[in-house]
Amino acid sequence: MIKIEIDKGRGTIDANGDVLSIVADVCFALNSIRNCILASDSGLAENFKDMIIHVVSDPSSPVWTNTRSAGIGYSFVTPPPR
Repeated sequence: MIKIEIDKGRGTIDANGDVLSIVADVCFALNSIRNCILASDSGLAENFKDMIIHVVSDPSSPVWTNTRSAGIGYSFVTPPPR
């Protein structure tokens, strides 16, 4: 199970369960978000997909570090896809 609550840069993220279940939940969430975007703008949905692929596949991405912003929660800043 994954529970994410973020509002104005502050939030909490809880992940419970085995690794396979957590990965499946993350994939389900990404697909759901993409489908919401797709319902209003297919171009933005494609951009969302490209950005997710970029930040997940870049070994130096903050996704793969323990970087935190003081008091704000996890912060991910990556360059735009090429």
